[in-house]
Amino acid sequence: MSRPSHFRETRGTAKRREFELALAHMANQQQTPEWAQELLTKFSSVNDSFNQKFEELNASIKELRKDTRSMINRVNNAEKRIAQIEDKDAAYQKTLDELTKETNSLKTKVSYLESQSRRNNIVLVGLTEGVLEGADAEKELAMILNYILGRGEMDSAPEVDRHHRALRPRPGPSDPPRPYIVRLLRWGDRQLLLWAASKKKQMEWKGTTFRVFQDLPADIQLKRAEYGEIKRRLRAANIRYGMLFPARLLVTVDGQKRIYTSPAEAQKDLTQRLPTVFG
Repeated sequence: MSRPSHFRETRGTAKRREFELALAHMANQQQTPEWAQELLTKFSSVNDSFNQKFEELNASIKELRKDTRSMINRVNNAEKRIAQIEDKDAAYQKTLDELTKETNSLKTKVSYLESQSRRNNIVLVGLTEGVLEGADAEKELAMILNYILGRGEMDSAPEVDRHHRALRPRPGPSDPPRPYIVRLLRWGDRQLLLWAASKKKQMEWKGTTFRVFQDLPADIQLKRAEYGEIKRRLRAANIRYGMLFPARLLVTVDGQKRIYTSPAEAQKDLTQRLPTVFG
């Protein structure tokens, strides 16, 4: 069983005093040999040296204890701060996840509302700048729409609410023309025009080839563009396909219609079902 430090220090002091008294007594004896006196002197010097070293060592130990207690306090404070930061980080992460989910939901709603606002629109891509910018723009547009539908120039054309070029700077002479956006009065006319345009292999107006597309928001167009390579292979193999809102691919395989929500899903399934086309 270990004893308290103060007890050990008191006992050590007593031993040193006894040793010092013994040295003094031996020094006072006349019959003590010279070599013994010299030895006692050296012992006394060593004792003093040890005492000094012990004092320095004790001082160093006390300083180390002080530094250790300070370091322990600092580590404890750091652990508390780290725990607080981790708790805050978890709360922030939860809030971030909720905000991200809400933002994605709002983006979906905004995209849907924007699509609905363009529901009656078609886009004419490729028509030369100036063709529909003259004084007879209404008449010119009516003839183009009748041409798409396969009607005569004098037939009644679908009613148009408004029409204009895409709102961006006028292109240079070597740049492609801006798309022309047409908002029809009736959704049925828009569908009829898109269907008629899909049946024509090529459309040309005044020496310029043009195409007809749906008017979709940019984010939906980008998502649909990701199916580009898959659609190219389907067209080359003469396999029927279509796009469903917002960006789903509809493919007819062996008389069955299959719907894919992503290019990766479509690629994986069609590779298995149509190895000659996607192998």
